[in-house]
Amino acid sequence: MPISPYVSIIVPTYNRKDLLKKSIESLLNQTYPKNKYEIIIVDDGSTDGTEKLVKELMGQAPDKIKSFTQDNKGPASARNIGIKYARGEFIGFIDDDVIVPNNWLETGTKILSDDVDIIGGFGLYPMDLKPNLITKYGDFKDNYTRDNNNAPYLRTWNLFVKRQVFEKVGLFDETFKTSGGEDSEWCLRAKRLGYKLKKSPELKVFHHHPKFLIKRLKIAYKYGAHQILIHSRIKSKFKIGGTYYLHRFSIRILALAGIILSIYLSLYYNLIETIQGKIYIFSFLLLFSMIFLLERRYRDFIHITSLNISTHYKFLFSLLFIVEDMFSILGTIMNLTKGRTKK
Repeated sequence: MPISPYVSIIVPTYNRKDLLKKSIESLLNQTYPKNKYEIIIVDDGSTDGTEKLVKELMGQAPDKIKSFTQDNKGPASARNIGIKYARGEFIGFIDDDVIVPNNWLETGTKILSDDVDIIGGFGLYPMDLKPNLITKYGDFKDNYTRDNNNAPYLRTWNLFVKRQVFEKVGLFDETFKTSGGEDSEWCLRAKRLGYKLKKSPELKVFHHHPKFLIKRLKIAYKYGAHQILIHSRIKSKFKIGGTYYLHRFSIRILALAGIILSIYLSLYYNLIETIQGKIYIFSFLLLFSMIFLLERRYRDFIHITSLNISTHYKFLFSLLFIVEDMFSILGTIMNLTKGRTKK
């Protein structure tokens, strides 16, 4: 394998031109050989002047930057366009709100060269911005994993993949019209074919997290809504991270069914109007919600308690885990209900 393999870096973007400018400038400032990588920007139908900015950036580095534009179809479709036109044997991915250090390409290609096919990394909140509790929690979530050598999934805001992997696994699922879940679904397919997902602490980027809780909860809701879509793509049993993924999902479905059933019964029989009914509905909701959360997060809570962070942050991060999961559950329930209504 050559010392410096050719790399194609794909950056999907949508209506974030100011962040995109910083992102591309950081990619142009790499220690990696200048003739060994290209930057592919795919504009997903932006309306904020992104097209003009991209032309300006291309004028600064005409031999380095390629650009493509499509109607708003989502990041999965945008990345697929980039992959189809990429020349590199290695393909790197970042989002338009990511700033990479100048050794990012060097680090990523070095790790991939060591017989690793898929490598993801960590994200830190930009140093020039003042963090708050929510952004610190974002750092924690970006960097959180129990097993760096076999992660359950990796995120496309900091990812390197050997081109040959896409030839076997396929491209991103364009059924996902918005961000949230399309990378997880692709990772599930990769794991199904025997690929291990490695997460390296050496591969770091600066990632803009939402500063406000409401934004994080909207993202959690969207991820929950996409869970049904993800699992509809993975139909047979296969082992992931030491557990049978389909079995774990069946437990979650049973818990969600219990939550829906308790709400339905309370409304149908007007139980909410009586004290006994209120106790009944609350007990059922609490029971099935706890089943869902414990199945989903009990190992995470144990892991959080072992981390070298203050008790204050352990408590707050655990609480935010639960709140985000509740919104994720809500997103799944609403998507299930919507699906039944359409039928």
